Amino acid sequence: MFFVFSFTDISNAILSLVRLVILAFLFIYLPFAFLSTLFYVATSGGWYLVLGLVLAVLGFVYTTLKKQAVLSTALGLGCVALFVAILFTNASLRSDEREAIAFGSPRNMLWAESLDALNSARRSNGDILPLFPASVRAIADTAGVSTHDHLDFGDTPRRGPFTIELGHYRIGPADIFDQYIEVAEADGDWLAFHATCVLDRDCGEAESLQASFDAVESRYGVRLADRLAAHLNLPAASQGDFQTSREFAAACHADTACRTVMSALHWPVIIGASSGEPVVVHTD
Repeated sequence: MFFVFSFTDISNAILSLVRLVILAFLFIYLPFAFLSTLFYVATSGGWYLVLGLVLAVLGFVYTTLKKQAVLSTALGLGCVALFVAILFTNASLRSDEREAIAFGSPRNMLWAESLDALNSARRSNGDILPLFPASVRAIADTAGVSTHDHLDFGDTPRRGPFTIELGHYRIGPADIFDQYIEVAEADGDWLAFHATCVLDRDCGEAESLQASFDAVESRYGVRLADRLAAHLNLPAASQGDFQTSREFAAACHADTACRTVMSALHWPVIIGASSGEPVVVHTD
């Protein structure tokens, strides 16, 4: 027995399959995703938005059935506004979740990259380590990191008996992230700051050096100005305006860790062309 298929039969079969995929997306995936979003927002403090949307939808259906055009239109616009507010709230909550200092957070990959850089001789980024608080330096000294370029353990950390597997890294001991979370919550997330700003050069730019310090503290909890002053043994009074402080510029220029961080912030300390002395400048 032979089966003969024409081009029309094949194209109709493909078209039917495409229609099924579209229908499944519209009537299965999208409703499930929307309900999941409503549940996430409601259980994350946005219950009043979800309740408002439910009441607005019920009101819209009721006024539509009663043919109350003006009120129905107003409630319809209210539904749209609440729907948009829920989407924005969901995006904001997800963003905060990504920035969380917690096991399983996307920041774990930044921690792994930073620890690998600090502990690997081939990448030689340990010159910034003296700037870290003693608690963070102790974590970096304790951590053992091995890189496996031929393996990919995924973006979610997996804890084994002795190590954590994440990305291309095996990191030990297995509770190293738990130890670091306690430190980061108290002293700031220095490893994420190091990976993002120093290694990836993705710290953003600001109009002033103080604004850069404020942005780092807001995102990572790292009080960089205070730490630089303590590291360079500068008096507290000199922390006010590092951008124009000759004392800070001279001390920073003589310190590898300080020069590395200032360059990462796009405010490097260089020898001024006219003065011949170290000065803080801004670079793109």
